[in-house]
Amino acid sequence: MSQNDRYKDDYRGRDDKRGDYKDYEPSRGYDYDDPYKDYRDYDYDWNRDVVVKLIDARSDKSIEVLGKGKTTIRAKDIPDQHDATVALFIRKGSPLFGKVDTVHIDLNDGQATNLEGRGPFSLYDDFDRHPGNVDYLGGFIPDGHNTIDFTINLKNGRHKTISRDFAIVKKPKDPDLKVGIFDAHSDTLITRLEDGDKVPASLLKGRPVTIAAVVPKYNPYYSDVESVFLDFNHGHITRIENEEPYALLGDNKGDLNGAIGLIPKGKNNITFDLFSKDDLRGDFLGTVDIDFKVVRDDPYYY
Repeated sequence: MSQNDRYKDDYRGRDDKRGDYKDYEPSRGYDYDDPYKDYRDYDYDWNRDVVVKLIDARSDKSIEVLGKGKTTIRAKDIPDQHDATVALFIRKGSPLFGKVDTVHIDLNDGQATNLEGRGPFSLYDDFDRHPGNVDYLGGFIPDGHNTIDFTINLKNGRHKTISRDFAIVKKPKDPDLKVGIFDAHSDTLITRLEDGDKVPASLLKGRPVTIAAVVPKYNPYYSDVESVFLDFNHGHITRIENEEPYALLGDNKGDLNGAIGLIPKGKNNITFDLFSKDDLRGDFLGTVDIDFKVVRDDPYYY
């Protein structure tokens, strides 16, 4: 009979749940409603219970936390791309803490790999100078899009791979777009839109409108842009577009969708984030940020 079974058999014969079992309290606290909780498999929250960081190996300091989404890091913020690493940490006190056997780390499908048996689980290894003070070994982290995979192997045999996508970018070239406000009924341009513009409200009165952009040939990224993230008025409307025209409300093969009253009077803002692959993947190419105002030239507009 296993020790675990013996605890269960002993427990079944007792009326007092608390009995003498306080000696077996797990370190994170005994659950009297589920006395065998310490022996069960957890439904771990693999992303919540871990933290992934890009680290400068020269100073052993964190540069950036790599979240579940795409993280963009400026190359100038990394002291030396040939002496950096990426490390996974298990949050202290989480259900995963103390349960990890090994972690296999893979940068960009084999560009660099490592197998770590103790935390922090670093791509280019590390060693403890003394408890709580880690000395990281560094290696090369390339420009552009990167994917790092951590396969976490637990002592109970379970395993899970979590991934982080991040991009290291040089100072982006100055991107440019042709942006305009369009009448979605006729698919015609109402007015070009540039930073600081003032748009007469009468131009928009009673018309289903939208904001759309195309990449001009003189844009330094003309042949590179594959997707755009549009953000109107700081999250009021957002959209991912993979084909021109990059329209705020989308389109059907060039037939624009619009709405009456879409653009309110007063201050407005729209940003376009440019990426080199569909669905905001690949390299981040830069942002076009436009502030404009709709000015009330017609007292009956609102």
